[in-house]
Amino acid sequence: MNSAAEVCPLRQQPIPIAYEDVHMDTGFRADLIVEDKVIVEIKSVEQIAQVHKKQLLTHLRLADKRLGLLINFNVALIKDGITRVVNGLEDDSPRKAPKLQGRIADAALPARCLVVGAAPG
Repeated sequence: MNSAAEVCPLRQQPIPIAYEDVHMDTGFRADLIVEDKVIVEIKSVEQIAQVHKKQLLTHLRLADKRLGLLINFNVALIKDGITRVVNGLEDDSPRKAPKLQGRIADAALPARCLVVGAAPG
């Protein structure tokens, strides 16, 4: 069976945030957002630090997303450089930051999308 799916990531997507009376059109820029569900943060560092994971978790909370991938390209095998971060797990810090309202601005899909799946055959 030949199954393939088109995946359209948004690059450097600005994420607006609002807290009380303060509104920012670009609170931060996500490296990649895939299918409006997964935030992917790209790094090339000696080692992923706890602060990198906390940064991605904050981005997930601000963008109201559940899943993030932290990818470090400074590794011999790419599978060793992928860290999964999930917003809302019970082991999150008990001291939660105030809920900030943020959402991704409506954007047209990029002209270039990736096709992933089985090779034609």
